[in-house]
Amino acid sequence: MKRENFITDDEALSLDDLDAKIAQVTGKEPHIVLRSDAKTPFEYVVKVIDICKKHRISTFAIQTTKGGA
Repeated sequence: MKRENFITDDEALSLDDLDAKIAQVTGKEPHIVLRSDAKTPFEYVVKVIDICKKHRISTFAIQTTKGGA
C-alpha cells in the first residue's frame, strides 16, 4: 500500500502528523490553502478538509493544477 504524504512548509507529514500540526494553529485564524494536482486522488483532499472541520476551521482555499507534480 502506498503511503500518503501531505506537504506543509516543505515538510512531508503523515495524516496524523498533519492533524497535529493543524491542531496547533486552531484558534489563530490560520490561512490554509489545500493544493493538489490532477494526479492527487480527491479522497486525500477530503481527508484534509475533514481534519479542518474536526478542528473547527471552516475558512480555507483549494488550489489545483492540471499537471502532475
